[in-house]
Amino acid sequence: MAKIDGNFMRIKVGTVTLSSTNSVDFTVKKDYQKTTTQDSGGWEELHQYAGVKQLTGSFDGMYDVAGTYSVEDVISNIINNEGTVTIEVGETATGGTYYSFTGAINDCTVSAKNDSIPTFKGSFQSSGQVTQQTVGAS
Repeated sequence: MAKIDGNFMRIKVGTVTLSSTNSVDFTVKKDYQKTTTQDSGGWEELHQYAGVKQLTGSFDGMYDVAGTYSVEDVISNIINNEGTVTIEVGETATGGTYYSFTGAINDCTVSAKNDSIPTFKGSFQSSGQVTQQTVGAS
């Protein structure tokens, strides 16, 4: 089994990587359409080709306003109702797999304590189709 280096897992908004992330995670989910008929004896049946699919995820990192696309840009996107954005999440190394979709950043929290680096965390979700892609050689 191939190993994936967690240092290459990133989230991009458009073509710009979200700055200073420490971790990114995502979940792909499908709520199957369910039916029951007289033939099923009352047992629930799942239909593999029907149902609602969605990708959701979260990210966290260190607050760095000097980044190309920083937490301040994320917050601005939410406050100003700038709508959906193109999100890419996954491995950034050559040959790595990532997922691309139109989505929304749902929330962003900034935390700060005395004598420590401020941190942030947030979440996102897909809106529409998600495509799986492979990173090509540079």
